[in-house]
Amino acid sequence: MKTTLLLALFLGILSAVVSGQVSNKSTDSLLVAPSKFKLLATSVSYQGRTCSPSDTTDKVYSDSSEVITVSGDTYYQAHRFYRYGRGEGLVAENFAAKTCRIYPMFGLAEAAGWFRRKEGEGGMPDATGGLFRVGNSLWMGSNGIGVAVFDLERKTWSRFDLKSSVIAGDHVYVNYADDNYAFVTRGEFPNASLHIYSVKQNKWLGLKAVSTNLVSEYGYNWGGGGLPTVQVMVDHRVFAKQRYLPIDWTFMGLRVTQTNNGKTYIFEKNFSETKTVFEISKSQLEQVFMKS
Repeated sequence: MKTTLLLALFLGILSAVVSGQVSNKSTDSLLVAPSKFKLLATSVSYQGRTCSPSDTTDKVYSDSSEVITVSGDTYYQAHRFYRYGRGEGLVAENFAAKTCRIYPMFGLAEAAGWFRRKEGEGGMPDATGGLFRVGNSLWMGSNGIGVAVFDLERKTWSRFDLKSSVIAGDHVYVNYADDNYAFVTRGEFPNASLHIYSVKQNKWLGLKAVSTNLVSEYGYNWGGGGLPTVQVMVDHRVFAKQRYLPIDWTFMGLRVTQTNNGKTYIFEKNFSETKTVFEISKSQLEQVFMKS
């Protein structure tokens, strides 16, 4: 318990420091910084391995939030359908042709020469982290190789990362992506960060804070009365009267969707009973990318 309270005190001090860093005289709605994400590889050939076709009568494949179907091929994250026992990676099935292939992320890394498995080394974290269609490509996160991009026409792979090496356990999650922007979380507590990619400008930026004018709800994971029941306390309410809400590790697991007829993105960080919600319009993103 003593350790928990000390950690809570540390996090309170850290929040105050971060708040002080972003609560400057700027009138910008978004505070951003350069991102180290960059394109490290493209046009990589990797065929994956075959897998047994699924039962096409399974209604799970009709859930558009879980699968992406393009020209008869259905793509999904293997770990989201773990009961089929395929392991981890991107799965591509053609139900009409009864074909199935799986692309483990570290299998891609080995095929591309980014990673060499040591003798006797066990299984690697092959799972994807989020899956979205961007134009004629699929974007997915990983646990070591950054953002993997699959070209739907050429059937080749590209890689975005902020490090040249491949490191197992370096978590990158694609929160959301479309033909305009991709939102990517990199890292874990206490150093997770949110990055935005402009598809049209081919540029990355790190989102450091948003104006509290954009925030409609402030979430928290404990009630504040008595002793806390969580190891790491989060309370975004402390920023309600400040100029900016810092975007840091407390936004891990961020949910991003579109609203206002596709003109605005809504960001939701859900806690057990509350949530933090803010909105960013595409026009605001366009402006910040142009200025940067």
